Amino acid sequence: METTRVLLVEMPQMLRDIVKDIVGGEGDMEVVGELADQERVLATALDRRTDFLIVGLESGEMPEVFEDLVSLDPGVEVLAVARDGRQSFLYKLQPHLTELGELSPDLLLDTIRSAGRRPPRDRRVTRRDPNT
Repeated sequence: METTRVLLVEMPQMLRDIVKDIVGGEGDMEVVGELADQERVLATALDRRTDFLIVGLESGEMPEVFEDLVSLDPGVEVLAVARDGRQSFLYKLQPHLTELGELSPDLLLDTIRSAGRRPPRDRRVTRRDPNT
C-alpha cells in the first residue's frame, strides 16, 4: 500500500499536535514536514512529494501560494482548517471547494484517505516560477 504524504502548514501548536497524533497513528499516512509559515510551501511540498497539505487559515479563502502549488502539481489536495478547528475546507485543482464542516478525527482521516485513493500520478513535476 502506498503511503499518503502529508505536510502541515501554519497550524497552531495544539491543533498541529492533534493532527500529528491522528495521522501518525495510521499506517497508510506519514507527516513529511511542518512549516510555521507559507514562505517555503512550494519548494517543500514539491521536494517531499507531498500528496496532501493541511493548513491553518483564518478564513476559508485559500492563499495564492496554495493555488500555485495545486496548479504546479494537480494531484495535491489542500485541507484548510480554521485555527479553532471548527471549520474545514478541501481544495482540489478542479477547482472545487467542498465545505466539510467541523473537523473531527474521523473526518480528517477519511478526507486524507480519499486523496490517497485517487489514481497514481506522475510525480515528475515541471517547476515554473509562480510569479510569471
